[in-house]
Parts: sequence; structure tokens; C-alpha cells
Amino acid sequence: MSPDFPAVRDLVAEILAVPADRVDLDTVLGTLGLDSLALVELLLAIESTFAVRLTDEDIDQDHQVGDVLAMITARRGVEG
Repeated sequence: MSPDFPAVRDLVAEILAVPADRVDLDTVLGTLGLDSLALVELLLAIESTFAVRLTDEDIDQDHQVGDVLAMITARRGVEG
């Protein structure tokens, strides 16, 4: 598992107001209540925390937490 998973899990849990233990790599963001406002908050938090920029075209309600983590890792390789 990626060393960044705990930070991604905690961001998702905080922004979507769910317990962190409900968030794993296979969790679909929409099942946790991701809406358009929460998506913007999540994108800003990812940019602030990981210094990578994702857009609302990269992430939506159907993505899993693992997808988000993979995008962060891939963007770090490109932007880093």
C-alpha cells in the first residue's frame, strides 16, 4: 500500500465527514456522499497537501479512493 494512503484517507474522511475506518482503497467516493461542493474541497485539499493539481474531470463520484491515490502518484511523477 502506498505511504500516501493514510493522508488521502484522512482527507476524504474529513471532507466527507465519515469515519476514517470507512475509507479504504476500494471505497467509491459517491457512496460516502461526494457532491460537487465536496469535490471542490477535496481537489483543493489534494493540491495543498500533495502539491499536485487534479480537476473535476479527473475525479467524480464513481471513482474509488485507490483511483485518487493512483492519480496523485502519477501526477507527482509528471509534475515532480
